[in-house]
Amino acid sequence: TFGYVNGALELAEQLERGEAPRPSNIHVAAGTMGTVAGIAIGLAWAGLDIPIVATRITVKLLTNERALAALVRATLARLRAAGATDLPDADAAVRLVELRHDQIGGGYGQPAEAGAAATERFAAAGLRLDVGVVCHP
Repeated sequence: TFGYVNGALELAEQLERGEAPRPSNIHVAAGTMGTVAGIAIGLAWAGLDIPIVATRITVKLLTNERALAALVRATLARLRAAGATDLPDADAAVRLVELRHDQIGGGYGQPAEAGAAATERFAAAGLRLDVGVVCHP
């Protein structure tokens, strides 16, 4: 999580220096949610309101809005304890995140029609996808 806080702060610096275009949104896979929590904290800390679309890849019991909020609060508490200042409010970071629950497949290793269709579309464009990638709309 802390690595992704740092990554988001680095992105903010690159944007400020004009070294990278501002993304309209950031898409990540959401499992334990360390990635999404870190990016959300870093963006909020930098004052950037870039939406984060986090697509759940595990069971909802593990990957949900309450768990995300708890991880954000715990991470901010550890940053405060380490002496970080001017930290964002946890709610400001969580508000950046749209947690999507509509792309989970039927189970581990079980292909879904949407995944097979995507694989075919990419193959037609000359790109080969990992056949283990599955999703379900």
